[in-house]
Amino acid sequence: MHPQFRNSDGSYLPASQTAILEWVGWLGGMKRLQPKTIKSYITHLRVAHIDADLPSATCESPLLQRLIRGIKCFTGERERNPKLPITCDILRAILESATHSSELGKLNFEASTTLAFSAFLRCREFMIPASKEFDLAIHLTTDAIKFVPSFELPSHVVLTLPSSKTDPFRKGVDILIARALGTCTCAVVALQSLFRHAHKPRGSALFMQDDGSPLSRSNFLSRIKLSLTNARFDASQFSGHSFRQGAASSAAAVRSNDYEIQQLGRWCSDSYKLYVDGSQARILLLSAHLHWVIPHSQHPEPLSLLFLS
Repeated sequence: MHPQFRNSDGSYLPASQTAILEWVGWLGGMKRLQPKTIKSYITHLRVAHIDADLPSATCESPLLQRLIRGIKCFTGERERNPKLPITCDILRAILESATHSSELGKLNFEASTTLAFSAFLRCREFMIPASKEFDLAIHLTTDAIKFVPSFELPSHVVLTLPSSKTDPFRKGVDILIARALGTCTCAVVALQSLFRHAHKPRGSALFMQDDGSPLSRSNFLSRIKLSLTNARFDASQFSGHSFRQGAASSAAAVRSNDYEIQQLGRWCSDSYKLYVDGSQARILLLSAHLHWVIPHSQHPEPLSLLFLS
């Protein structure tokens, strides 16, 4: 909390309801923060109370919720600027238009992009932020890939994520990825080619940059945006999360049901529905289908009419 919002005795914790309400009002009024951000701040304050073994009911009071709703009505919400999905078709275009400085660079690029799509990967699950160093405990290594039943003739691979958003205790998450022969977007074939050429030792980073360092987020995204530009797409409309979004859209396009999409993307909530294609063409097609409905049966005549006939 901001230093000016203390309890009457000068303490911070446990925060009184008055102090919290004044703080939240300041965040929404003076700082002009969005309600979603304010809720995040309150969550952190609640955790601070729990860690200190203090009551946290003031962080969940009905009056506080009413204040946040009031801030939402007063400030409104900023327009969302969602990124476009990288669907299977766009992934093909990226692979075809990409330029490479070496054969190894090409193989790393193809394996990382196809795996990101096929495994519905989040950015943090296969890229390293610029501010962090490579860590065997949380980043992908060659040990994360297992070819089944064999390296030479795999039917699929098992990707083991050492760290994931939905795996807070780092037990490891296994993802099955099938081989898709005859397609340029097959992650299994791309990984085979990378392993054959690179001869990487066990425990080394799975994906590398041209200079031999582990794949960073900035390097990966810059190459993706360059390939999108070469393919005549507006690169600013895409992000690293576009792979996960596009995989969900592609799964919906081949008529996977909601539960199957949720399983493929390892979603614990219904947030995956935000990524399923809701394009204008799809909406128009559904609208047209309304007029093609064939009734299962005619409605029966009322019994009173039958007796009168």
